[in-house]
Amino acid sequence: GFLYIDIISTNDFSAQTVIIIIIMSIAVLSAVTGIDKGVKLLSEINISVALVLMLFVLCAGPTLLLLNTMVENFGYYLSHILGQSFYTSIYTPETRPWFFSWTILFWAWWLSWAPLLIIAFIH
Repeated sequence: GFLYIDIISTNDFSAQTVIIIIIMSIAVLSAVTGIDKGVKLLSEINISVALVLMLFVLCAGPTLLLLNTMVENFGYYLSHILGQSFYTSIYTPETRPWFFSWTILFWAWWLSWAPLLIIAFIH
């Protein structure tokens, strides 16, 4: 990614090592400062970087197109949310196999959320 946006000139071992050391240092700093303080600091940094990136894209990019698209998509979402919520396409032959094999997806969903639910339940 850094090579693509011209932050680094070559993708050699030393550049990768420096990037890994920086990321590991941030992770160690977060772990050493404690869960409350470290995670809070990382969260605030992430939100700040995301807001700066969002403002940069809004100002440097096609601003009117972005704003028009945002308003149009929000309107589309509001006008179609009820219909899309109840649409299962069970009578469409192309989607029927997926619809009847959704239990695999259901089990995968439960397995992915089980650790978080257990932690929340215990806490």
